Amino acid sequence: MEEREIILAKMCAILDKPYFIIKENGQIKKYLRCCGLGNLYNNYSRYFEPYWYNGTWQNPNEEYSIFVGLDNVFAELLKSNDTKKISLLIVELGENISPYIATRYFEDDRYKKYVDELVNLYQLLGFDLIMKEDHFDVMPLTGNSEKVADVYGLEQWLLNNYSEIYDSYEGAIDSFVSGNFGTCIEACRTTLTGLFSKYKGPDSFAKWFRGTADIADEHNGTNMQDIKNHLDALGKKELSDFFEENATGSYKKTRAIYSIYSMLSDYGTHRQEGTVETPSKEDALMMLRMTEDIMVWIFQKKR
Repeated sequence: MEEREIILAKMCAILDKPYFIIKENGQIKKYLRCCGLGNLYNNYSRYFEPYWYNGTWQNPNEEYSIFVGLDNVFAELLKSNDTKKISLLIVELGENISPYIATRYFEDDRYKKYVDELVNLYQLLGFDLIMKEDHFDVMPLTGNSEKVADVYGLEQWLLNNYSEIYDSYEGAIDSFVSGNFGTCIEACRTTLTGLFSKYKGPDSFAKWFRGTADIADEHNGTNMQDIKNHLDALGKKELSDFFEENATGSYKKTRAIYSIYSMLSDYGTHRQEGTVETPSKEDALMMLRMTEDIMVWIFQKKR
């Protein structure tokens, strides 16, 4: 998935499945023009028109591809940072999913899977895709219209500099979309520690956690040694004690990030023995968003 926003590309792939969008001349043209995107329709119309006329195929268009067309439209909007029109198009597409899909949801496991994944993708973008008896509605979950552009910039940076971290972040999204919420949280933990490890420094005692203090600018040559004494074993108890003892000290951002890391560990595969935590969809979404927010913070400080 080369240089495309992961969530939008996955959304386009599902909308490209049979019957999600009515396959008829002028359908996508109508959706784009309703969003003020007539110029982008003109650029990519060859992917949107199947050459269907009067109930029969007339010279079927070999280039017809909902995925390719929409993927290119979203890429153009991301490059121009036009988050408002991205949101308008997301809503327009969701509200115009073919009514046939709603009727197939309870009769075909494939379409149930596609719809459930699409609902999860919409939630990742701050929208609630609601299936009614014979249509779909889209409602806002959050007012954060800048998220798409922020995360897109982050992804480009990861892809160009830390491809393995990009892969683990994509794995977190894949897991959330497919409903594997514990695996999603574990991938968030891997992503977070992996990215901080890039800034841990060359010292012999350096651990991933050293990178949090480096990026937060919350250390100097003296008090970093205090962290070293507690990082040697990298035990949660020792780190917890350190922060308890330094609650009023200069490690406020570092301490907050450690708390999030601890939560990701407790709900992922590294949870404490004997502790059973079953994360809900809402838990995973919250933790994925926290991870993204921290990564965007790192990206903005280090790009």
